[in-house]
Amino acid sequence: MKLSTLRLALAPRGETAHRPIVGVACMLLGCLILTANDALIKRLVEDMSVGQTISLRGLIGFVMTVLLAQALGGLGRLRPRSVRNASVLTAMLVANLFLFPMSLRHIPLAEAIMLAYLSPIVVAALSPWLLAEHVGWRRWSAVVVGLIGAALVIDPAGGTLHPAVALPLIVAVMVGLRDIFTRRWIRGESALALVAAANLCAFGLGLFTVPFGWYPPTAEEWLYIVLAASLFTAAQFLLVTSFRFAEAPVLACLKFSAIAWAAAFGWIFWGEALSAADWIGALLIAVSGVVISLRTRTGKDEDTPARQSTTF
Repeated sequence: MKLSTLRLALAPRGETAHRPIVGVACMLLGCLILTANDALIKRLVEDMSVGQTISLRGLIGFVMTVLLAQALGGLGRLRPRSVRNASVLTAMLVANLFLFPMSLRHIPLAEAIMLAYLSPIVVAALSPWLLAEHVGWRRWSAVVVGLIGAALVIDPAGGTLHPAVALPLIVAVMVGLRDIFTRRWIRGESALALVAAANLCAFGLGLFTVPFGWYPPTAEEWLYIVLAASLFTAAQFLLVTSFRFAEAPVLACLKFSAIAWAAAFGWIFWGEALSAADWIGALLIAVSGVVISLRTRTGKDEDTPARQSTTF
């Protein structure tokens, strides 16, 4: 990354430049790193409770975000513009931080990520009621296609349906609602402030689970926790930075690369081979999300800002 590009990535909120290659690179790398974080969390919750895992990662992640905020210009970046609105978004993020790892104890990594990535479909389906936006027949068709893909991934007729599949679905709904509320409430809000608040809340809430199976982590587990916190913080930085250089709908299409990374990690570390139905379902979910993103970009279905404005 050139020095001028790095300076812009670390610049105060609101500064952007049209450098799509940089934006695409940040998004793809961010998705890879975030999926690696999910894989580490899956490994940790095999032995450690979800509460202890997320609490310790939250503590380390909070320290990292504070240091990052100081490096980016001062602790003032951790101050939200609207405490009420930021609190709602933080609560949704914290819920996701607990719900998603709980699902990883019972279902394959790739399957959990596929279902969690239904969030664009949730946004499209709820936009007419929560955003008063017109949704054309093409996007409604994409919603139906995405739901068919989700049904193939879940495979309720397969006889092995685990109740935990509901958790990433809840995460998808909450991510979709969070995106909608962000568009309605706080364009220009500091993403770093939200991540810091989420990490701190995750640490605090996790402490309530101390009586339920906490134990001193081994050196290897501490290494995984620190690495997971580092990856999570770095991924959030890359994902938000990508929106400074490229249009949001284009980048939204690239988020589905996480499904491929999840499939690779699941196969390498846990021998989780996806079935043909899983791959077809993943393809339908990805195509659905891409169509929804591109229709939003054209402005033919509704008027939507072309560039994401949530910044560090």
